[in-house]
Amino acid sequence: MSDFPPPPPPPPPPPSQPPYGGQPPQQPGYGQPYGQPYGQPYGQYPGYGYPPAAPVDVLGRPLAEWWKRLVAYLIDGIVVGIPGIVVFGILFAGSISQLETNPNTGEITSGGGGLVGAYILGYIVMFAIATVYYGLMNGSDRGQTLGKMVLKIQVRNATDGGPLGVGRALGRYLFTIPLSLFSCGIAAVLDGLWPLWDAKRQALHDKVVHSVVIDVP
Repeated sequence: MSDFPPPPPPPPPPPSQPPYGGQPPQQPGYGQPYGQPYGQPYGQYPGYGYPPAAPVDVLGRPLAEWWKRLVAYLIDGIVVGIPGIVVFGILFAGSISQLETNPNTGEITSGGGGLVGAYILGYIVMFAIATVYYGLMNGSDRGQTLGKMVLKIQVRNATDGGPLGVGRALGRYLFTIPLSLFSCGIAAVLDGLWPLWDAKRQALHDKVVHSVVIDVP
């Protein structure tokens, strides 16, 4: 046996102390808000701050914006208006050539009825051109007028996403006629503005025949 007693055990290490005024270290995830992924800044969740998704049709295709519909409508108005103006010019030229006037007073003595008839006939011809144009083009498999082709939008059936068909396309256009005639155009303007606040971006004439206008690639 040794004459010397065994050495005393070493003292325990002092507890780790934070610097003066500091905070004790936190374990990973400690203090994170409940339900918040670790490392995610507070108040920022996936998708936070992103704009809402654009509305889509029944097949998930994006609905056309209002300004595209407006520009397409203006283009189609020119397309339909040009032949209408030509017809008006021919009819009026023929009617004016048949007018007879009093050389002393300048009053029309005969042929005035032909001028009125030419005016009415011109409107009928323009109406027929527009009806055929919008009915056949919007009701086709493509569902596009020339204006819609330029803007890359098309008319579709809101129920199944397929073609609207000529019959419903005709009804879609004809519905707009009384809106213009019997309200001094106020109802027609309201109809045209309706997609701005409608959840499906439909005008009133779309709702009548269950149609939508979508973007195409």
